[in-house]
Amino acid sequence: MPTRVPTRTATANLGKFRTLFGNLGKQAAELSRRPQREVLAWLGFPDTQAWVNIVRKLRPETVTVERALALRAVATVPEVTQRLAHVPAINTGLLELANQPNLLAQVPPALLNEIATAEEERLQASAVRLLEDMVCELEQMGRRPRVASLKTLVNLRQRSHEVAEEFQNHVDVQREAGSFPEPPVPGTVDIVPLTDAGQLLDEGRAQRNCVGGYGPRVVAGKVFVYRVLQPERATLSLRLGADGGWEIEQLLRACNLPVSPATAQSVRLWLSRESVSC
Repeated sequence: MPTRVPTRTATANLGKFRTLFGNLGKQAAELSRRPQREVLAWLGFPDTQAWVNIVRKLRPETVTVERALALRAVATVPEVTQRLAHVPAINTGLLELANQPNLLAQVPPALLNEIATAEEERLQASAVRLLEDMVCELEQMGRRPRVASLKTLVNLRQRSHEVAEEFQNHVDVQREAGSFPEPPVPGTVDIVPLTDAGQLLDEGRAQRNCVGGYGPRVVAGKVFVYRVLQPERATLSLRLGADGGWEIEQLLRACNLPVSPATAQSVRLWLSRESVSC
């Protein structure tokens, strides 16, 4: 039965989904005999027929424990359920796209359906990488992405190429703008100030965030950006507060994901040593 394939991966790795004790093999065997909705609920997915139907669409070769856990993390987002309920199949491309609900919500149904049936998206997620890069580049240029106008993969590839060329021109202009003001807080080996527009653009591309467009704010002395290397890779922006002091504006990993408590503490300790409130 098709519905058993994805849940078989899950039941074979029960400890990744819940904290268990005792004979895991016996528990997995018992769980595999339950109705599909009960299995999904036990694994932490919504206990609905809609999600039973969604699981049926998962292509067996795309299902891994990591992807199943990532899908579970967004399963309660209404837009994810709605979009996945209306595609003919769910391959690697769609699984990766589902992990970014905000981006998924912008993709028109026609393009989603083509991604779902494209052979090149079966085992890799090239479409979502194109979408990510294009959206990030447009945002760094201060422009609003218009993903809804992309109806086919051909449209996506063409527009992605156009935006990449526009962004490269933007990068060239920004690099000629020269250096930024001196960093308001001295950097360290692990917290590196970005001292020109080129470095800022490189950070935006590497971390898939929008700091590449912060150049005017940095030049105006309102913001300064740092590259965080340890305990994990992140981007830090400090802003000038109302009292004239510098404070944390954002501290995020790639794709604007939250940092770990250890990274947040490390940055706060650095700022505290430099007598900066945080």
